[in-house]
Amino acid sequence: TWIAGYSLYNRAVEQYQGGNMEVAMKFYKEVQEVFPYDKDNNMKRNNITSDIVTKNLYLCSYRLNDFTNAKMYLQKLIDVKFNDPSIYLGMCKILLQEKDTAKALSYVEMGRTAFEEHPGLIGQEISIYVAQGKTKELIDKVSLAIDTDPENERLYNMRGSLNEKVN
Repeated sequence: TWIAGYSLYNRAVEQYQGGNMEVAMKFYKEVQEVFPYDKDNNMKRNNITSDIVTKNLYLCSYRLNDFTNAKMYLQKLIDVKFNDPSIYLGMCKILLQEKDTAKALSYVEMGRTAFEEHPGLIGQEISIYVAQGKTKELIDKVSLAIDTDPENERLYNMRGSLNEKVN
């Protein structure tokens, strides 16, 4: 059975790379159905996991502008604490497109909890705060972070850049 799952996964990747998102999604969904039958975890040994397939389903949905399903797949990954900061950035991007800035910021903050130093999450958080005119609040937040980690040069640079924006 795992060979069938492996083959389906490779077909899905080919379709994705060829721009055929609907077909790729069909194959990825079929791969998901194979996992329960892979009792020896052969697929996992070949770096094919349910979470990776879920991430690929998110990517297909996003490219199809199917944001409802893209958010559903991202939420599944967030719920299992998938070790990839891009899932938080992806959710944030969709929520910002939907004009839900508060919820987008909450996902960036969740991501920052898991990946404190990730530059993409830091940049996104700064962008949202600045767009909301909350630069002062962000400076306060960075100052608190400096109090906990006074040796972190990035935090000082960030606070300096933010102060520059205020003045």
